[in-house]
Amino acid sequence: MEWKSASGGSSRIDVSEQDGTVTVVAVFATLGVKDHDGDVILPGAFENGALVRMSAWNHQIWSGTLPIGKGRIYEVGEEAVFRGEFFKTQAAQDMRETLKGLGSLAEFSFGYDVLDSEQGEFQGERVRYLKSLKTHEISPVLLGAGINTHLVDIKEQGRAVYAEETADPGLNRAERRELIALKEQLRRDEIIELLTMRRQLDADIERAAATAELKELGVAAGLLVGYREAAPHAVPEAVRKAAQEAVTAHGPGTKVRWFTDELDPAKAEFIDTPMAGWCRPKAGLREIWINAGLDAPRAASTVAHEIAHLDGADEPTAQLAGLRAAFERGLL
Repeated sequence: MEWKSASGGSSRIDVSEQDGTVTVVAVFATLGVKDHDGDVILPGAFENGALVRMSAWNHQIWSGTLPIGKGRIYEVGEEAVFRGEFFKTQAAQDMRETLKGLGSLAEFSFGYDVLDSEQGEFQGERVRYLKSLKTHEISPVLLGAGINTHLVDIKEQGRAVYAEETADPGLNRAERRELIALKEQLRRDEIIELLTMRRQLDADIERAAATAELKELGVAAGLLVGYREAAPHAVPEAVRKAAQEAVTAHGPGTKVRWFTDELDPAKAEFIDTPMAGWCRPKAGLREIWINAGLDAPRAASTVAHEIAHLDGADEPTAQLAGLRAAFERGLL
């Protein structure tokens, strides 16, 4: 069991309806950003529509305190949203009044188990990518560890009490009506966006399945190769030394990462044509990947080739850079 909380934020979304019941809507996580725990929650990590408990203050449900409500969680754009209903208990009503009073100061956290994750790099830093989570409960907390959670609104007797209203009691009735109208329009826009995203996701899943099948056939036919990341210590010292010398000569500060063949397609991190190296020139990262199976001279030549790509060179120019590096090392 893990807990993650997040704080701050000013964006406003709504996935609820004014149905006359007392409800709370809160953003409890932000997707695609690194939080203060060094994790990045990926889109799709939360189960849309999953029913979860609402805990009393600071996850007290785990110490035996009765829950104060329940609700469902949704991914809406880049945010994870909880829409829940307070129980008709005194503790629940006390928490409702507390959250109304806190308004935009309210922060939220969630308790979860990790179903699927992997280590990776995000904006030049090592992170844990959370790919699938089992969320057990949502809880208001004092301080958050993550990014951009906040109270969206509390509704009672069919009237919305927004965080913006409680934070600024100077709003007049006309301004409040305008705010409510804007929020309802935003809710409708979000629903349309969700439907569009769902259709796009279904299409992407179909394409991904077809692509995966084609790649497996390519590996079986020997046309494609499965690869995975290789640890630097698994690369022969002479090869690592040659690569580092080439970095010093052609692109100081460039990070070298290694990949190696993976015969089992199910374990391959990526599948591609046979290659000596690769990079992402437009990703903004000063990073290249080199095949750990190369000998030292070829590794040095490939480093020069990929660094040329990082510097904006096209393929013929990058090939020339690699040949020049090979010549300088007496290989031609």
